Amino acid sequence: MSFVNTKAACKQLGVGAATLRRWDKDGKIKTMRTPGGVRLYDLDSLYSKLVFVQNVIRFKVLGLINLH
Repeated sequence: MSFVNTKAACKQLGVGAATLRRWDKDGKIKTMRTPGGVRLYDLDSLYSKLVFVQNVIRFKVLGLINLH
């Protein structure tokens, strides 16, 4: 596992810090905290989440799934 700080994770994924915090709060991604309280993100978990979201969008565009 490779952990990065919030700024690096945002840059890698192209999402905002609030999105990462929400995913953390909802238990959708793996994080850890330093003794000083800095949130660190697991890049493998983040990339998995990103691939999942991209696939959902792709399937919806192709009409293969209905989200309603």
